[in-house]
Amino acid sequence: MIFSLVKVLSKYIPMLILVVIVILLIIFMFSNMNCTKFKSPNKKHIISYDFDNTLKNQYNGKPIYPIVKRMLEDRDKGKEIIICTARMEEHTNEIRNFLQKYNMENTPIIATNRAVKSPSLGKYAKDGYIVTHYDDQEGILADLVKNVPNIIAYKVLYEDVTPDTSYDDIVVRYQI
Repeated sequence: MIFSLVKVLSKYIPMLILVVIVILLIIFMFSNMNCTKFKSPNKKHIISYDFDNTLKNQYNGKPIYPIVKRMLEDRDKGKEIIICTARMEEHTNEIRNFLQKYNMENTPIIATNRAVKSPSLGKYAKDGYIVTHYDDQEGILADLVKNVPNIIAYKVLYEDVTPDTSYDDIVVRYQI
C-alpha cells in the first residue's frame, strides 16, 4: 500500500515542486516591492529648455509651438522646468517676456554667457536629478551627452515649424 502511494505521488512530485517554486517566487516579489533594489528610486527630474530656436525662432520671432506645448504640459504635470540659454545674462529680458505670455515668468533662467551648458546642468545631475534638455545646437548637445551623466538630450529641428507641426516631427533623441 505504501509502495502504491509513493508510486502515485511520484507522478505529481515534479508538478508539486513547480507549484511550490512559483508560490515562493510570488511571495518573494511581493515582499520586496518596497525595496529600492527592485524599483527605480524616486529621483528628482528637471527639464531644461534652450530658448533661441528651441522655444522661439530667433529669425522670425515665432514660438516653436510643439516645444512650447510640451513645456506647458510638463509644467501642468508639476515637473520642474528651467531655461538654460547661452545668452548673456543681460539679454534674458526677452526670455522673461516670452515666458510671461504662458504664465511661466517665475521659471528659473540660467544664462551661460556663451559658455557650454554642461557645468550648469551637470550640477543638477550631481545633486541627484535626472536631467532632460531640449536644444537645437549639435555642439551643445554633444557636450552635454559627454559631460552630464545620464542626461536625456533632444535635438529640436526648428525650421519650417507651424502651429500644426507635431512634436514627433521636430524632436529627435540625441545620442553619440
